[in-house]
Amino acid sequence: MATLSGGLWPVLVGRLGRAGAGSRAVLALFITAVICVACLFLMGSARSFFTGKNAFRSGIEMTVVGSVVALITYAVGYGFRTA
Repeated sequence: MATLSGGLWPVLVGRLGRAGAGSRAVLALFITAVICVACLFLMGSARSFFTGKNAFRSGIEMTVVGSVVALITYAVGYGFRTA
């Protein structure tokens, strides 16, 4: 359920952005990326509550790992021409 609810928002925003003109789609993509990066950082920082690590470092770590995974996923989708 966490994956579904977390992954649903970028998909919805992306779908809404594609319904419009080119500049609207780019704006939707930008807004989605900003929200996703902010959420990754907040989740990483919150993780520090349980691990005892530095909150900032934990947030950056989660942001970097999540962003790399997103780029790999996009590349795979682009390779199959579904992106």
